[in-house]
Amino acid sequence: MYTYILRDVFWKVRNVGGLAERSDQIRGQIFKGKTTGILNENSNFNGPHFVECYIVKNNKVIVTDRISVQIAD
Repeated sequence: MYTYILRDVFWKVRNVGGLAERSDQIRGQIFKGKTTGILNENSNFNGPHFVECYIVKNNKVIVTDRISVQIAD
């Protein structure tokens, strides 16, 4: 069994679609998160979004994942 301590967790939360464009809220910056590996976000509008997570070790990305999120009316 392996135990990992997350030291470098980075996130990208991306708002996409027409509503995001019209609202000038296209996001996509990558930012460093907490070592819990948990990210809580709120949304200002409906539509398609996605979240990416990057785990970095020794300045190299070793794991990535992406989920699509559709926020409905």
